[in-house]
Amino acid sequence: MKKNQEYQKGSWIVTKKMPHLSKPQAVVLAMGRFGIVMTGSCGLTTVALLILGMVSPP
Repeated sequence: MKKNQEYQKGSWIVTKKMPHLSKPQAVVLAMGRFGIVMTGSCGLTTVALLILGMVSPP
């Protein structure tokens, strides 16, 4: 699967498992989880740089 598909799947899982969260909260939680898995690190800076590279234009 591509990274975007993995992120969307993770977002869907968070939304289904935690329906009390608002959509923005679920998206941020899914992005953080995805970043931790992809980088193998829970460091905020490392995860933020990965997400920045995915959402910013080249």
